[in-house]
Amino acid sequence: MRRLLPAAALLAVALSACGPAASPEQAGANQEILDRVAEQLAAEDGVTDVRATYVDDAGNEAKASVRVDCRSCDIPAVLDSAVRAVWASEVTPLLAISASVEDLDRAESDDVSLSVRTDEADLTRTYGDRPVPSLPGDD
Repeated sequence: MRRLLPAAALLAVALSACGPAASPEQAGANQEILDRVAEQLAAEDGVTDVRATYVDDAGNEAKASVRVDCRSCDIPAVLDSAVRAVWASEVTPLLAISASVEDLDRAESDDVSLSVRTDEADLTRTYGDRPVPSLPGDD
């Protein structure tokens, strides 16, 4: 049993260094928020499908992703709406935003990947302050 204790302690330290991982409950709440974001984006002109997901694991730390399919839509406007909707949401923790829009009629697409750590000033300047801190404890 003594051999397991140092390994368990090391695992706890390693996991705590990974960042602001959301609890399973918080991840579920964040997914519910993104489901509402998807409903909002689905009302945009030409939008045919929206998939929004929240992932917080070793490969995608506190990431909100939105994928929009549309027909003859204004791709830049829909992409901007997707980023704005995630930024204005109460998803937290939020360290990354990924959005993509594909126009199925014209076979055109565009996407953006943003890091809240590095792009927060630009996001705030463009879309205003978030209703909640991006990271718990940030006020």
